[in-house]
Amino acid sequence: MGEDARALGINPHFLVTFRDATKTAIEMSSIGNATGLVPDIRGMHGPVAGILDMANYFRLKAEGGLLNRRGVVDYARPLMLPNGEVDLVNSVSPGVFVVVRASHPQIQQDLEYFSVVHTGEYFTFYTAYHLVTNEIPLSIVWAVEDKEPTVVPRFGHLTEVIGAAKKDLPAGTTLDGGGGYTVYGVNDLAVTTMAEGCVPLGLLEGAKLLKTVEKDQVVTYDTVELKSDTLLYHLRQLQDKLIPPTPAPQA
Repeated sequence: MGEDARALGINPHFLVTFRDATKTAIEMSSIGNATGLVPDIRGMHGPVAGILDMANYFRLKAEGGLLNRRGVVDYARPLMLPNGEVDLVNSVSPGVFVVVRASHPQIQQDLEYFSVVHTGEYFTFYTAYHLVTNEIPLSIVWAVEDKEPTVVPRFGHLTEVIGAAKKDLPAGTTLDGGGGYTVYGVNDLAVTTMAEGCVPLGLLEGAKLLKTVEKDQVVTYDTVELKSDTLLYHLRQLQDKLIPPTPAPQA
C-alpha cells in the first residue's frame, strides 16, 4: 500500500480509505442524508460490476438482483484485466453511476433512443470520471457567491458511518481510526446504529479496546474507552442531544 501511495503521490492513509471502502461509506452516508436514499444492508453490497451489468445487480431480489428494497445507495467494485489492472473502459471506477427504473413505455423508448445502457426497465447513467480539482472549486464558489451548498443533510441524521475491526483485536489495543490498520468504516441506518450502541467511526482514533473485538465486528460503546478530551467528542455529544436519528423510510 505504501508503494502504491508513493507512486500516486498521495497520503497512504488516504489511499487506504479508498481500498477498504471507508471513504465510500462516508460519501454514501452524506448522499443518503441529503437524498433520503439508504444502505440496503450494513456496509452496502459492493458487487464487482461493469457498466453493462450494473442494472442486473442493483434491482430487487425478486427480479434477480441483490436488493431488498428500492431507493438505496451502493457502490460497485471495478472489473479487472488479466494483468491485474482496473478495466477503465468497462468499469465506472473512479466515477459515479445511478441505476433507475423506468416503467413508462414512452420514457423507456426515449432512453433507448439515446442509447442509455439498460437491462429491461432498469437504466444505468454514469460518468467514468471524478474531476475533484474542478468539483471542489465550483462547490466553494456556489456556496460563497450563490449561498447554495452542494450537499445538505435535508433528511437529517438518517445514516451513520461506524467502525468495524479489520482483524481480531485483543483488549488493550489502541485504535488508529480511518485509513489505519485496525478499523474500517461501514454505513447503516442511524436509528439502528444508535439502538445497538455502535461507535461513530470518527470517535475511534486513539480509543482503547476494553474487550476483544473479532474481525468484521462493529465496535460498540461497551467494548471501548473513547478519548473524551477532544473537540470532536464534545461536538458529537452536542449533536446527539440536538439532532435525533431520522426514522427509517418505508421499504
